[in-house]
Amino acid sequence: MKTQKTIVYAAFAAIVLSAGSIMAQEKQKPSPEQVFKKFDKNKDGKLTKEELEGKKILERFDKIDKDKNGTISLEEFVKSRTPKKKKPASEE
Repeated sequence: MKTQKTIVYAAFAAIVLSAGSIMAQEKQKPSPEQVFKKFDKNKDGKLTKEELEGKKILERFDKIDKDKNGTISLEEFVKSRTPKKKKPASEE
């Protein structure tokens, strides 16, 4: 009986530790603002194609640059990383 309790406790502890590890990983995901700052090498508040060279986001540069000024602002960057909400069928 004592062995069964020990096994059940060990299994419970493993589950709790796994859940905590998963939650910690989710919390570590950088915010769009943090990613923007990392890409903004010269710290001027704008992203250029040169700063994004070699990054996958460069493929979408022109689509993200909504005002077509040749740079991506923080606002444009954040909007590009925010999932779009689908309109209900009744509004389409």
